[in-house]
Amino acid sequence: MIITISGLHGTGKSTVGRKVGKELNLKHVSSGELYRDMAKEQGKALKKFNEYAKDHPEVDKALDAKIENMAKEGKDLVIDCQVCWYILDDNVDLKVLLQCGDTTRFRRILKRIREEENENNVHFEQVKADTLQREKNERERYQAIYGIDLGDRQWVRELHDLVIDTTNLPVEGVVDRIIERVEQELDDG
Repeated sequence: MIITISGLHGTGKSTVGRKVGKELNLKHVSSGELYRDMAKEQGKALKKFNEYAKDHPEVDKALDAKIENMAKEGKDLVIDCQVCWYILDDNVDLKVLLQCGDTTRFRRILKRIREEENENNVHFEQVKADTLQREKNERERYQAIYGIDLGDRQWVRELHDLVIDTTNLPVEGVVDRIIERVEQELDDG
C-alpha cells in the first residue's frame, strides 16, 4: 500500500505521515527530509538551496527519482510530499491532501524553526514572507517541470481521495480520519 500526504508547508504532512506510518506499519518517507539532506550534502543552508533549486530542475528530478524508486520497490509506504500524488499517480492507493489556514501554518513553521533549529531570532512576519516566497518558487518549478499548477487549489483537491482541514483538528483526529479511509478502502476493495 502506498499513501501520499500532500499539502502546503505547515499543514502537518510530516507529523501526520509519521503517525500514520506507525499506526499502519508503513515506512514513512518525508520528501522534506530528503530535500534537507540534499541541501546538507551540497553544503547549503535551506534558504540558499531553495534559491539554487529554482534554477536547477535536476534537484527536483533527483528527489522525485528517489521517491519513485522507493515506490517501485513495492514497499508499503506513506510519503509526505508536495507533488508525489502526481508523480506516482496510479501507483498510489490513497491520496490525502492536508489544508490549513495560513496563520496557523506560519505559526507551526515558526514553532518548528524555534524548537528544531534553535532559532529564537526568527519572527512570524519573516516566516510568513519566506514561506510564501518558497511556495511561489515551488509552484513555478512544478509548472516548468511537470506542467501542473499547484496554485489551482480546486484542481488539486479534485485529484485527491481525501481532503482534511487541519487548522483546528488535532493530529490524532487527522490520523484517525486517514486510517478510517484506509479501512474503508480495504473493506471495499
